[in-house]
Amino acid sequence: MNCRKQHSVKFYADTLLVTTDHLSKTVKQVTEKTAKQHIEQAIILEAKILLHYNHLTILDISEELQFSNSSFFSTFFKRHTSLSPSEYRSKLNFH
Repeated sequence: MNCRKQHSVKFYADTLLVTTDHLSKTVKQVTEKTAKQHIEQAIILEAKILLHYNHLTILDISEELQFSNSSFFSTFFKRHTSLSPSEYRSKLNFH
């Protein structure tokens, strides 16, 4: 719910009134993924949803997701999907 604006494990730990170490350890034990990986997956999902809206520019999406600039967002997106946001959007529009 908060992943568009909050990218840090600390935010979620504070919200749950636990330490970041406790949250990270518990999430890793239960899911075999780190808390940060879950946050990143949620951000990627939100980005994919926003990329469906052609009226939003890549800059609009990077700002909506609280990235410092569109280049950082594009690098983040490509690292997780192997496609740039533009490439992902092109594939959406092709199908």
